[in-house]
Amino acid sequence: MKIWLDIRSLSEKNHYGSMMLKIIKKLVEVDNKNEYIIYTHHTIWFKKQERITSIKLGDALGDIKISKEFKKENFALMVFFDHRVPLFYKEDFIVMIPSLKESFFMGKDFLAREIYNYYMKKTISRAKKIICFEKYTAWELNERLNVNETKIAIMKPFFDIQKKHNISNTVKIDIKSKYNLQNDYLIYDGWNGANKNIENLLKSFSKLNWIWSNMHLFIIWEETSKDTDLRDIVIARKLQDRVEFISHINPAEEAYYYSQAKGVVFPSIYESFPFDLKKPVQYWVPILSSDLWSIREFMWNHIDYFNPKSTYDMWEALEKFLRKKKKPDYTDILSNLTLPKTIKEFYSIIMKA
Repeated sequence: MKIWLDIRSLSEKNHYGSMMLKIIKKLVEVDNKNEYIIYTHHTIWFKKQERITSIKLGDALGDIKISKEFKKENFALMVFFDHRVPLFYKEDFIVMIPSLKESFFMGKDFLAREIYNYYMKKTISRAKKIICFEKYTAWELNERLNVNETKIAIMKPFFDIQKKHNISNTVKIDIKSKYNLQNDYLIYDGWNGANKNIENLLKSFSKLNWIWSNMHLFIIWEETSKDTDLRDIVIARKLQDRVEFISHINPAEEAYYYSQAKGVVFPSIYESFPFDLKKPVQYWVPILSSDLWSIREFMWNHIDYFNPKSTYDMWEALEKFLRKKKKPDYTDILSNLTLPKTIKEFYSIIMKA
């Protein structure tokens, strides 16, 4: 059987793209029964490749070229990994829809949101099968976009844990000494999208009682560290001496930052897998997170939760979290969300389509 994969939209620079590329590369390597034809703009080598056609994403010439390539093919099954399925494509296809976040948190760009919603509606109406990672996204597709349940397949994802740097060859770094801290610190590691709720985190953090008055917060991410609105909130809340904006962590030092942290805080009001929790899971750091269906589905009772819409509940949860001494155990999560299991489910969905 021939299977066509259009991975032009995937990038190793984001969680979703990195995870899907690992799944696809491994699937093509281990599957001896099917022939895979892959459209990509990546320099990726597949051990069992038959043909790879290189197309640039977003290039008008690329769109013309791929339409010509598509017309040459006698398609059996195509899998797309983005909602932007070419409108001229008329054959059966499967599409990955990892999230509907852009429908609600596109920002102020009205035109971009309208284009997104137009493509999304066109794609889900034409798709033979829609794959998502979690029950909440499946529920949203069914309830908000009227997609029939029989058209939706849930594929269990995996934590794309990076190989740890060999820190035995480096000088041990005391992070608190590096920043001249007298107390422990928490980490927020992520971008500052409208759904990330960092402003409420700062409000709650500023209310911590005198016992935790020297507690510090590291906000890590290049774009987030440059956000002047966030910096203004820090000044208004008189947190200049307790909040550190860090644009980038040296990968060789990452383990020290996380392993020495009191915990990681994740205040988002909307998330879909893969979310920004793989680093604390990798280094077994305590996590305090928004109580969202999508997060509970994978993290269960192994982390602590709060209501992200309530600064009071977040503040109360922060104080309770800081008093905890017990170290987390993520063994069950990591054994449940593995690459081989994900590949098996992905393959099964394709074969049944």
